[in-house]
Amino acid sequence: GYFAVASAPEILNVNPSSAVWGDSITVSGNNFVNVTSVSLNDEQISSFTNPNNNQVSFVIPDDTNGLQDIKICATGGCSQ
Repeated sequence: GYFAVASAPEILNVNPSSAVWGDSITVSGNNFVNVTSVSLNDEQISSFTNPNNNQVSFVIPDDTNGLQDIKICATGGCSQ
């Protein structure tokens, strides 16, 4: 028999590209299957939505400043 190996999430777009505390961010990409965590600079976001396999949304937490590295972890691993 055969089986499929899930691929790691791939981030293609972040909208908006600039925001402040309390703003909603939508991340688009590939392989967002069963997302388990979303992090900004290695700090996990406590709440996010994953309406489909190509999108994740979250609200920027208070006290978040500067350039943020977004990491999405799902069934196939974590984004780079």
